[in-house]
Formats: sequence, structure tokens, C-alpha cells
Amino acid sequence: MDFINENILLRDEFFGGILINKNNFKRYQLNKSENIFLKALNEIKDLKKAEQIHDMIISNREYDINKLIEMGVIIVDDTSLKQNNNIEVIANKLKKRLQELQEYKFLSAPLELVIYPTLKCNLNCKFCFLKNRISSEFKSEKWLEIISEAKSMGVLSVSILGGEPALYKEIDDLLNGIESLGIKTTMTTNGIKLKESTKEILVHSKYITPVISLQCLSAKNKELMGVDYKSQLDIIDYFVKNNKTVRINSVYTNQSIEEFYEMIDYVASKDIDRYSIGTYVKTNDKNSDLQTRTLLDSRILRENLQSYITAKYKDKKINYSVEGCLLYSAYPEIEDEIGDMSEFDKLYYGCRAARSKLEIYSNGDVYPCIFFENQMQPTSNVLEDTLENIWKQDDTLNILRNQNVNNEECNKCGFNVFCNGGCPVTKQKQYGEQWNTFKDPNCCMSKKTS
Repeated sequence: MDFINENILLRDEFFGGILINKNNFKRYQLNKSENIFLKALNEIKDLKKAEQIHDMIISNREYDINKLIEMGVIIVDDTSLKQNNNIEVIANKLKKRLQELQEYKFLSAPLELVIYPTLKCNLNCKFCFLKNRISSEFKSEKWLEIISEAKSMGVLSVSILGGEPALYKEIDDLLNGIESLGIKTTMTTNGIKLKESTKEILVHSKYITPVISLQCLSAKNKELMGVDYKSQLDIIDYFVKNNKTVRINSVYTNQSIEEFYEMIDYVASKDIDRYSIGTYVKTNDKNSDLQTRTLLDSRILRENLQSYITAKYKDKKINYSVEGCLLYSAYPEIEDEIGDMSEFDKLYYGCRAARSKLEIYSNGDVYPCIFFENQMQPTSNVLEDTLENIWKQDDTLNILRNQNVNNEECNKCGFNVFCNGGCPVTKQKQYGEQWNTFKDPNCCMSKKTS
């Protein structure tokens, strides 16, 4: 039995470490002393010996065992088998790891791995960001090898996107393999093409959550997705009736506020686990007849939804979110409240491309974020290199990590501690090679005069 709670993910980082609750994703940044002690404890499974190993590596004890026990990180169990490992061997191993981490000023692994097993789709959604519908795919066995490596690196979760994942020929093998690996996963689907066998796997899965794409409960859903919304309600009802956690995703485009109120009512009636509304950004020039929403529009939507929920549902918990890269810039009043952000938060809250997320196409090509799809040629492929090497050495990833925005207005902004000028793709597309001298055109922050 491990001394570290199995529901807690413990990761080494250059600033110390990070603890993440796998169930609710709450995070706690560790200093170097805390991280070394917990890593030693996980190896030796003996509190006293873990302290000895810690002191062999670092002189100052800046950890509190009682605090870690109260947080539920350390599980004290007298029946746990104590290891007979040589403490010097473990100390040398951890010391070497600590030295390696100092070579990089970015997270030791992505937090989220996004995979696209197939780019085929049975629908033609007007808001789809994908342009390149390449047909090549590879076996589920290789995907599972990649995901297994990701888990060993400390990746927290996997997202399965597409295309329509249900059209991937080996989707059942992929899902069964992910279940065996025991890594938190979501599968986003329109639900129309789910086989009975796939639905059964999802219903009984401990680790995989289905996410249904649904835009609204009116004829506009067919206008946006090409399918009547009732088809998607059928699959949601199937999961709800089978006591399976299910989520819903919408993209904020042409819907009215009344249509979102209807969605909130539906989410509340079905006790949907989470309802996410993404702000539409036009990255696919083929998309037409869509209203591009600004980040200020999304702020207004969020505030209207919260007012509606408070008035109608009072204390009932409805888990919803309005999301969008750079959305924090629509809240200029909080600019001065973020000065004391942790090193982890600085890496997490800005653009996640190359910093906390990695995306893999159906042919193995690696992108920092899928919005780069038509803005760059991939410089790595998982069929040719390991995930760990790609994360550390990929040319594109390291350019994004090491280029700081060279814009006077951005450098005066309080959000710049993590924003770094906004979305690299948007800026590259609009400004070309000099992209990093400009702020993101979607940024809502007013021009600074001092």
C-alpha cells in the first residue's frame, strides 16, 4: 500500500512540485522540501527514513507532516509494508531528478493530453475548428502505449476528440485500454453513432466520462450541427437512466440568451455533471453564417446565466462554466489581485499551448494546441519519438515557451505574469513573423497610459 493517497497526483516540477486531486482537480503547489519528502515517502514507505532521505538532499525542513496528513495526502497505515530499499540509493535517485528539473523552466509533463483517434465525422458543424480532414489513423495499441507513457510522466487527464470518436474503428479497444490504465478521461461525441458496445463500456467505466455536444433545445441546433437536438437528448437520457455521469458542451455562437436559459433548465432537471460553454473563435475560414462572440459577450453571458440560476434555483448547485482563452481580460477589475500567483498558476492560467497541454492528430502529428493546425508544420510525431522527448525537445514547443511578448502595453499589464500577450496562433495569423510584438487582438484590456 502506498503512503501517498491514490487519489492524489504527485508531480515533480522545477519550482518544487504540485499535488492534484484526481477527483475534483484541486491543486496545491509544493515547495522543494515538501516535494522531496513526499517523493522519498512514496519510495521508502517509512516516515522516519523519508525524513533521513530528505535531509541527505536538502538541509532545511520546510514541510509539515501533520498538515500533509490533515490534507489527506499522507495515509498513515501501520499495516503498510515498509520497504527495505537503501536510503542512499533513493536519495541519489531523487537528487538526480532534482538536478534534471532545473534544466527546464516549464512543467515536467503536460497536465492534459488531447487525442484525435479519427478525424472522420458524421456531421458538419458550422463552428468546427478542424480544416484538415486527413484520413490516416493508427491502431489503438499504439494510442494506449502513448497514454501509458503519459500517465507515467504524471499527465492528469486525457481528452478524446475528433472528428467523431465513435467512428474510430477500434474505439472499444481504446476505451477498454484506458479503463485498464486508470487515467481520468473524457470523450466528446455528438452521440449519434455510438455503438451499443461503446455505450456499455462508457456506462460501466470508472474513469471515462462522456461529453455530449449539444448547442440548444430548438431548431437552431440542426442549423448549427445538422442534427435535431432530440437525437442528442436520447443519448443523454440513456446515460442518466443508467446512473452514468455525463457532461454537455456547447459553443457560444448564434444562440440567444433564452436558448441558454433553456439549456440551464435542462441541465438542472437532469443533474448533469458539468455544462461547458466555449466562446467561438473563427480559426476555420470555411465556417460561415456564424456570429463571432467577443470575450466581453462571454462575460455578459456568464453574468446573465448566474443571475438566472440564482433567481430560479437559489441554493441548487449547477456546475456550469463559460470558457474562452484570454477570458480573464474581460475582467479588468481583478488585474491588481493576481500579483502573488504561484509559479504553477503562472504556467497554467495563460495560453496552455506548450505549457500544460499537448494535442495529437490521428496521424501522430503533435501540436501545442489544435488551433495551430493550419498555422504551422508539426515538428514532432509520436510514431517517431517518445512523448517525453517531444515534450522536452520539440522545436515549436520551446519557441512558444521561450519567447516573451515584446509589447509595451502588454508589459505594463498585470495579467502579463501569465498571459504573455495572448494567443500565439491568432497573432501569427494576423501579424506574421513579428507576431510577438503585438498584443492579442481579442484582448479586452484598455490601452494603458502610464
